[in-house]
Amino acid sequence: MDFGITEQQRRLQQKCLDLAADFATRSADHDRDASHPVENYNRLREDGFMKLTIDGSFGGLMRRWGRAVRLRRWRSTCMPRW
Repeated sequence: MDFGITEQQRRLQQKCLDLAADFATRSADHDRDASHPVENYNRLREDGFMKLTIDGSFGGLMRRWGRAVRLRRWRSTCMPRW
């Protein structure tokens, strides 16, 4: 499905899918050990994902609310729902 996203957004979407695949390699271990996936949060921070929903005037990368909603949807593929 095409939501009319830019090439930059398409690359970001692919990065989310790549992160999700990486996170999935450790998810069973975290479930079994009842451990918190700290390394996943570190990867999200290192790759700039934590800035995506913070307004640019505060040092984040968000410019428009619609963009933030799309990014949230993509980012949700990276992180499990508790």
